[in-house]
Amino acid sequence: MNLFENGRRAIRILLALALKHDAKVALHVKTIAMQAGGDVKAIQDICETLVKEGYLLRDTNAAKSYKLALEPNQIKLGNIIRICEPDFHITDCKRAKTCPVKDSCYFDRKFWGEFEIQMFNMLNSVTLQAYYDNMIEMSYVAPEKCPLSQLKE
Repeated sequence: MNLFENGRRAIRILLALALKHDAKVALHVKTIAMQAGGDVKAIQDICETLVKEGYLLRDTNAAKSYKLALEPNQIKLGNIIRICEPDFHITDCKRAKTCPVKDSCYFDRKFWGEFEIQMFNMLNSVTLQAYYDNMIEMSYVAPEKCPLSQLKE
């Protein structure tokens, strides 16, 4: 598995839905899967997780259709990654109940634990709107193809 595979997929899902946010249009999970990449089952599982966490709404008029529950500038990437990668830690020390070398690697655990905190702090400083705006600025996405930059703050 790649680092933050589900988290990155969730961000692509949110970007796809943000493109339709102003029109208040819900997208079917198959359409989201085509736009965000990935198989329908995995995309639906992530969408359901995001519904439970309050980031998405299910469309009551169409089965397996979703739309954003929040404005793109209210969605922080670090929160999305943490939700979709709940067991992620840079070191195994955070996962293990007991560690045979815990007494001899205090500095190592402290260093990597602090690194993880700083990484998530940085990710939480970026909103979905800012992420998209930077994609446009860096020419990763043609603005005319993705009108998310026209969303109001």
